[in-house]
Amino acid sequence: MNAVDALVDAVGALAGRAVDRVLLTDTRVASAAEGKRQLAGAADTEALADGIQRVVVLAVPIVRALARGARVTKVPWVMLGTSAVTIGIAVRAGVRELQVLSSLVAYRLERATSAPADPRLVEKIAIDLYLDPKRVPDPADGRLRVVRLTRRWVLSGAFGRSTSKRAAKALDAAERLEGGALAARWEQASALRRRDVRAVVLVEGISDQAALETLAARRGRDLAAEGVSVVPIGGAQSVGRFLERLGPGGRGLRLAGLCDAGEERDFRRGLERAGFGSRLTRADMEELGFYVCDADLEDELIRAIGAASVEQIAAAQGELASFRTFQKQPAQQGKTVEQQLRRWLGNRKVRYARLLVDALDLGHVPRPLELVLGHV
Repeated sequence: MNAVDALVDAVGALAGRAVDRVLLTDTRVASAAEGKRQLAGAADTEALADGIQRVVVLAVPIVRALARGARVTKVPWVMLGTSAVTIGIAVRAGVRELQVLSSLVAYRLERATSAPADPRLVEKIAIDLYLDPKRVPDPADGRLRVVRLTRRWVLSGAFGRSTSKRAAKALDAAERLEGGALAARWEQASALRRRDVRAVVLVEGISDQAALETLAARRGRDLAAEGVSVVPIGGAQSVGRFLERLGPGGRGLRLAGLCDAGEERDFRRGLERAGFGSRLTRADMEELGFYVCDADLEDELIRAIGAASVEQIAAAQGELASFRTFQKQPAQQGKTVEQQLRRWLGNRKVRYARLLVDALDLGHVPRPLELVLGHV
């Protein structure tokens, strides 16, 4: 391994450790303003001192060698004056900026999914935003831009450039992230990259995925070990693309799917366009392994458990008072408790999907959920 490769590896290892340390704590940066305040305060990177020192030791000789070979008269003198101190300052500042940014990214993901953030997804998004705050990160692009990160930190030290303004812009961008969409895209990409997958269940969103995976676990099934992946497609309009990519014309995997009644038409059209048949009825779709919730997942679960039981779950979560307040809204007057619960669950779907499935009597599982898992 040459010196440059060793330096890039050292930066990659340092970045990974920095992000992991953030995620091991229970505290999160909840806003860009909070992140900027933290960056304005004293930095504590002592726990990563050995990794920072390794980057500095590898970087200084490389920078000086580059300076001696440079042709621009003005540049070499600046770079020849580079010391371990100036690069060390830049790397420590960069590590701290990446940690604060990672904390905000994790907060956005966890708030959207009600689940711990994947460390590698946090690292990827944080590095992408840190390097280019104007560009929306693409989780499907599995590359980790460690070479660019190395260049940023090392050259910042060599030229005495501050990275604080760009870090502030990255925090602003992180605050605008659509955590749910990013997490779903990451799940899609991860599932599609796996080569041990034999079957895929296509679902609209993360709450559907959470429900099916929870139900499978309650049935004693290990979907990953079985080679079954539940993939949120980010909306019914995307189903055709996944059918073409994963079905007979693509990877040839066994497919199944779950959708809401309102999206049945999109799933039917996607199946027809992907060559699964023409003029498909709901019965035809079920023969293919695609099932429809009436009216949606939440409605199926509320009916299976009962409104009173759902209220008990809300009470256990400390949210029954919130539901009671919601019931008093003018728009909710005249509606049944079941309808009110379904509407109230709107922005709590992912978390409550797991809770409601955990509360199911396994002898009374909603038909679409039971059958779609049975198909794979």
